[in-house]
Amino acid sequence: MKKIVFLAPLAVFFCLSFGWAEGLAPGDVEKLFLEGKYEKVISEADRLIDSKSYGREALYYLKGLSQLKLNKFSEARASFKEAVSRYPRSKTAFDASVGIGDAYFLEGKMSEAVSSYNEVLNGYPNDRNISVVRSKLNDCYQRMGLSNKTSKAATVSAVSKPAGAISNITPRNVAPTSAAASLNYLSVQIGSFKNRNNADRLSRDLAAKGYDSHVEAVSDAKGSFYRVKIGRCASRSEAERLESQLRTSGYSTKICDYDESR
Repeated sequence: MKKIVFLAPLAVFFCLSFGWAEGLAPGDVEKLFLEGKYEKVISEADRLIDSKSYGREALYYLKGLSQLKLNKFSEARASFKEAVSRYPRSKTAFDASVGIGDAYFLEGKMSEAVSSYNEVLNGYPNDRNISVVRSKLNDCYQRMGLSNKTSKAATVSAVSKPAGAISNITPRNVAPTSAAASLNYLSVQIGSFKNRNNADRLSRDLAAKGYDSHVEAVSDAKGSFYRVKIGRCASRSEAERLESQLRTSGYSTKICDYDESR
């Protein structure tokens, strides 16, 4: 929040009007999410939504993401659907629409996930992140036993059908998935060291500040390195929000793949 010197009484009036004179502001809820405090995100998002706070479209989205992290798939879909139906023209609508498909995917409901992702392709064909949705569709088809050669054709076919037309496709040898075995996760790297102690020290400092940090050991022709990473983000937009916060705090950042070997 920008510092206001001469308009303090007016600022207090708006705080009271928006319902967050006491407790957290919407921006603080995003910080809670990045710190991994998902139950707190849900309760604070509900409180702010009920108080008619500004930024409710983002609050619904953050609430849905937190429910995904807690494996509350049906609740997450409900939150994402609220964001889309109430704020269809907001910047959050695309991400929330993708979130609906992610909730089905993480629950192991591949047919429903394909249907949802195809709805996103139809509804947001020109979005700059639409290629991510196509990648998610390929993941679905692979889990359903379809090869890469047929996934593209199947995608085109499914797009031309009504949303429920693919419900007769049955996944083959697919066990229900969990949030731990799902999408291609991303992390934000903020340091790379030759000395393991330096990497561990930075990771501990970040953990003390509430960040989900870890050290990844890598080796190449130049030797061994220890990368300090934060987060396990299910989407590019989530990783970008985390990166933005870290840059604001003065860290040098880079978005990269999450280390699945942890």
